Amino acid sequence: PADDSPPPLRLPGPGAGSYRWQLLASAGPAAEGAPSYLVGVGVALGAVRGTRLHLNALLGWSAATQHVPVQASWNDSTWTFTSADTSARAFLFELTGSRRVGAVELWAGGGVHVSMPQLQATYEVTRCTDLLCLGPTYRTTDTDAQVGSGAPGLLLSAGARLPVHERFLVGLDVRWLA
Repeated sequence: PADDSPPPLRLPGPGAGSYRWQLLASAGPAAEGAPSYLVGVGVALGAVRGTRLHLNALLGWSAATQHVPVQASWNDSTWTFTSADTSARAFLFELTGSRRVGAVELWAGGGVHVSMPQLQATYEVTRCTDLLCLGPTYRTTDTDAQVGSGAPGLLLSAGARLPVHERFLVGLDVRWLA
């Protein structure tokens, strides 16, 4: 402005310019082992009739675990599994559209996710004291973690964002992973 006053605060939204990059972070409750933490990046591809299109890629994981029953087929003469748990890991790819409604930015979209379980098992194992296992043996407890194969599925998402500052938004999002 000509009178040297500070410029007005420009709120982010569909009119804030094209090709906007964004960093995303989310945490919250999740059902049935779905990811409860998400981090990712996105890019706004531009606006079509006041609706901004975003392309997002996110990595998700779950802090919650689900108990997996230990089966007798897992055990042999040297390995005895005592417990096992699984938790979720996922890659999410979504296309969303957002529109400003007053100060709030509403958005909805969909895409695909690739989810895979991480299995963590505790077991007792018989170890040898020499290379050929001819000497004395001893029992010890160990834990092993493995990531399983991924399966793709449908992703639906929606939410609202409120600008706190020109480059910082706080929001609420809901995602459903098939």
